[in-house]
Formats: sequence, structure tokens, C-alpha cells
Amino acid sequence: MATENLSIAASTDDACIVENDTGYDDSAAIVRIDSGTAIGTRKRTGLRFVTSGSGLQQGDIVTSALLVMKFLVNDDANCDVDCEAHDDAPTFSAGNTPLDRTPIGSNPVAWVEDATADPSALNITAPVQDVVDRPGWGTSIVVLCIPRQDVTKLLWPFAYDNGSNEAELHITYTPVSRLPGNMAGGLQGMSGGLQ
Repeated sequence: MATENLSIAASTDDACIVENDTGYDDSAAIVRIDSGTAIGTRKRTGLRFVTSGSGLQQGDIVTSALLVMKFLVNDDANCDVDCEAHDDAPTFSAGNTPLDRTPIGSNPVAWVEDATADPSALNITAPVQDVVDRPGWGTSIVVLCIPRQDVTKLLWPFAYDNGSNEAELHITYTPVSRLPGNMAGGLQGMSGGLQ
């Protein structure tokens, strides 16, 4: 087993936007994951993590991926968490917001009614594996926190621009890509059972 312990490393690596495509922000001390029935109240957040480049590689088996955040406001979660369908996702900008990012969609994680104590650790192993399995994947993993269109809940994690307490992603993995050919093939065949 090996590990990658990642954190948001730049102001434009985390951002949020209202789901009616207004109010983009990548420089506040918090990001917001707000659910609600009205599109003008729902806020979507994106978090971009960049691996070392020498650790986790395309095709490795992710045995654990924990998203850790600390909150200014934690009124329970009411969202779905997925990763962006992109081989090497860029930073966020006003022209490339979390709304512009396409989630993979095959293994989103439901994060609902969870008032765990800070820091909250959410298991997003399946969507992270989906990114790492992409044939052209490079080093960046974008996590999308997509609010639900129902009861209002407010979840305000601290952002990079707070100066501390930014989001972290802790990945444990088996480095299949560096194993001898026959062994690597056997492990990849077992990856469904290891996730």
C-alpha cells in the first residue's frame, strides 16, 4: 500500500457558484454547498487536488479515498459528491466554474443528513477510482459537491483563502502500474472487490 495526502494548494483550486450561474467565487474564506428547492439558492462547490506525479498513477487500485473538510457552518449535508470526467482538470475560473464541469456519474456518493463532528471525513473511494481509471488521467482530481433540489441545508467548508483548514483528500492505493506484468493484471482483475 501507498498513500497520497493532498490539500487544496491555490486560491483557484476551490470555488463555488449559485446553480443559476451567478455569484461565482474562488477567493472567499469559505465555499458553500447549499441545497434547496429554488435554483437561485443552491450552491455548488468544486475542489481540485493535484497529486505528486510520482505517487498515484493511472490504473492504480484506490483502496480508500477520504475527503476531509472543516466547516464554518454545518447544518447537515444534502448533496451528492462525484469527480469530474476529465483527464487533467484545470483550475477554476469565471469561465470554467464548478457548473461547467461534467461529473463522471457512475459512482456518485450520497452525502445526506450527516452532522459528523469536524473534521468530517467522507468516503469517496469509488468516484476517485473512476478518475484514476481514465486511460489518459494525469495528476489532478476535481471533486464536485452537487446540492440536492429539496430541503434546504447549509454546509460551508473553509476554503484555501481562509489561510488554514482547507479541504484535504487522503488516498491509500495499491501501485498496480509499477508491479510486474502478470501480477498487475491479476490485481486489476480483482479491483472491483477491493474498492
